[in-house]
Amino acid sequence: MKNILDQLLLFLQTQGAQRGFERFVVGMSGGVDSALVGVLCQRVLPTHALLMPATHTSSATEDAIALCNHFNIPYTQRPIAPYEALFKANNLDVSLGRVGNFCARMRMALLYDFSMEINALVVGTSNKSEIMLGYGTLFGDLAWLINPIAHLFKSQVYSLAQALEIPQEILNKPPSADLYSGQSDELDLGFSYAQIDPLLQEISARWDNPVHIDTNALCALGYAPHLVASIVSRVQKNAFKSQPPSFL
Repeated sequence: MKNILDQLLLFLQTQGAQRGFERFVVGMSGGVDSALVGVLCQRVLPTHALLMPATHTSSATEDAIALCNHFNIPYTQRPIAPYEALFKANNLDVSLGRVGNFCARMRMALLYDFSMEINALVVGTSNKSEIMLGYGTLFGDLAWLINPIAHLFKSQVYSLAQALEIPQEILNKPPSADLYSGQSDELDLGFSYAQIDPLLQEISARWDNPVHIDTNALCALGYAPHLVASIVSRVQKNAFKSQPPSFL
């Protein structure tokens, strides 16, 4: 764990220096991923957290504030609720998925605007499990230039967060992007990360190209066929989100 921590801190230190920044900014959601990234960043350079609550009431903002206070991370609140309300008013039959994507992109727009205001480098908070599953929004939460946890699976994020004494209130609650009321990662995915992560690690170790994933081989290793079918389908369908932009 210490080796992983040292590598992450060195990465942040190197990236900050190479890009000419003396401060980081992190979109703090109240979840474990952004909490871990915020604490890591604070160990390297002065770090500011931006809290961007949506319309629905949630304990996430309270958890984010408590974390910032506990680790002495200054924070600013810029609610996305007014933008969300306007979007819904202009799109009366809008789906929850569209609302979620809009909110994710609005948060990133505010985060980059705030980064210019305080001259800070935006740091991403997506973990490898989310990235492989495509569980993120293009030009939203996936619009980062640097990300210290992009190679860590969700289970590894939890282990490191525990080692860094992230509050139990954050560690114990169900993972959520907090995009709409009642939203939960594991409800959306249909499985818990405890079920998903071992399979994703197996896929990552065996296949560089998602197209070549052998579902029969995974089932032969003892993974439930319905889990394999669902997760492999997600990985293959959303692989384009991890590819660089195409151009002539």
